[in-house]
Amino acid sequence: MRPYTLILSPKFFPIEDGLGRYTYEFFEALKRELPEGSVQVLTSNNDQIFEATKSWEGIFPIVGKWKFWHLRQCFKTLSKKSKPERVLVQYVPTMYGPWGGINFSFIFFLWYLRWIQRVKLQVMYHELHYPLLGDLKSLVIFSAHILMLVGSGGAANQLYGSTAYNTRFLKKLFFGLKRKVFHLPVGSNVTVSPISEAEKNERRKKIAPHGEMILGCFGTFHPSKNYPLIIQTLSDFLASGGAALKLVFVGATTEDILKNLPTMLQASAKKFVVGTGFLSIEEVSHTLQIMDGFVAYFIDGATTRRASMLAALQHGVPVLSTTEARGDELFKGLNFMTLLHHEPKLFSIQMTHALKQGWPLKQKKQGVEPIVQFYDAHFSWDILAKSYISYG
Repeated sequence: MRPYTLILSPKFFPIEDGLGRYTYEFFEALKRELPEGSVQVLTSNNDQIFEATKSWEGIFPIVGKWKFWHLRQCFKTLSKKSKPERVLVQYVPTMYGPWGGINFSFIFFLWYLRWIQRVKLQVMYHELHYPLLGDLKSLVIFSAHILMLVGSGGAANQLYGSTAYNTRFLKKLFFGLKRKVFHLPVGSNVTVSPISEAEKNERRKKIAPHGEMILGCFGTFHPSKNYPLIIQTLSDFLASGGAALKLVFVGATTEDILKNLPTMLQASAKKFVVGTGFLSIEEVSHTLQIMDGFVAYFIDGATTRRASMLAALQHGVPVLSTTEARGDELFKGLNFMTLLHHEPKLFSIQMTHALKQGWPLKQKKQGVEPIVQFYDAHFSWDILAKSYISYG
């Protein structure tokens, strides 16, 4: 059997969260670029994954616990036929166990791969650590994740950062060990699905029956997304006579969004907030294609690991997001990227100003082609796979 790359990931198709979709798309892209049988996946022992992939070649959903002894046994089972030449770890520290993913046993397994099994170990850092939130729990998880970060990077031959900032951080952290560190963005977690103009018009009418402007957000409610800030800003904008609009939440129900808002904001939000509920990937693509603009608040700024924002660009939708020291320079100076200060009060003021100045309809008049071309040049899965292969 030819030498192959083994992707190690706790999530895979058909799990439609960020990591599950990423691992699937990256696996498929590598298959298109490499000889047959050159890439395989070791993932969690999950009934959904097993049923969806049982007829696929190279998918092994056999990991019950992400602990040293169990992972070692799974690896030995795979190696009986042929040992991989390299192992590419999809690293999201919160996903390797309970209590924030604190799991030093997993880190020991990475050292076992590098020094006992002598495979080329590569770690793709989607996230570095849990954030500090000012409480004891976050402090404990953050501290453990820093140790896990040092341990995993110390074991690896090559490291990949999903953002430019994380890549620079990894280079500084492991400078003395002379690790090879590369920037490898993520791609969109949505596949573009064709839709006719008639279908677009029908979908628009369901959401905006009076021809309102349609803005969009991705995913369910989470404090880090600052949805109350966005909704309050839009509520104030409408109350001051701003252009009529609808704010569509892809994947969440209207009730889920409203119940997480302050009571005084709920009444006004009901007038323009629309939740789609669960959608298939095809339906998500169709919903993106009827949006006039996409709103994405990130505390660390717009970066190349934000698959939801990239999905909007992939579909030619102008984006309003944030800028911060950790944000990626790649997104600055683009007509279709409106970047605002991440501080909440300034963000709200600047967002209101952008709306009054004609965002996003002004940007949309320039057409979808420049946006899609930008996405394809930097974030298409084939481009990402070729970049990874070129890094060796």
